[in-house]
Amino acid sequence: MSAAQLAQLVTLAAIWGASFMFMRIAVPQLGPVWLLEMRLVAASLILLVISSALRRPLHIRKHWRHYLILGVFNTALPFWAFAYAAQTLPASMLAILNSTAPLWGLLIGFVWRGKPITRRAILGLLLGMSGVASLVGLGGLAVQPEALFAVVLTASAAVCYGIASSYAEYAEKVETYANAHG
Repeated sequence: MSAAQLAQLVTLAAIWGASFMFMRIAVPQLGPVWLLEMRLVAASLILLVISSALRRPLHIRKHWRHYLILGVFNTALPFWAFAYAAQTLPASMLAILNSTAPLWGLLIGFVWRGKPITRRAILGLLLGMSGVASLVGLGGLAVQPEALFAVVLTASAAVCYGIASSYAEYAEKVETYANAHG
């Protein structure tokens, strides 16, 4: 891995990690639904500006069902689940539970599409999740009914990511740029 790639990886990790911290700060003030709406509207506007500036078509009429499925499972449901759970769980727990998304993707791919599970994939998943857990720590989690529900909700967000990735892998082929912006 080059120094530039390492810098990109660290930057990406900081951006993703910061989103959990910001959710934890914003949710008590805004509530989960408003936070979800604000994130989706801001992202949509930014992507619309980028798409317009680059003049790259998304072919919305042709791929609207595909975009809808990906939007629900890759954005709307997980964002809402994380925002709701952020009312109870510390940001570190949200990050750890989010790190289970590749595991869910592997399991869903196996069950849904018969995709083989290799030892190398299992080792990679275990190393990745243990790395996330050791980096962010577990934080103080009070054992209460709301915490258990929030853990299940956050895990379901990771399951949604697994569904979206398995769907995208086998769905109609849409250009990567259009997939992200659609």
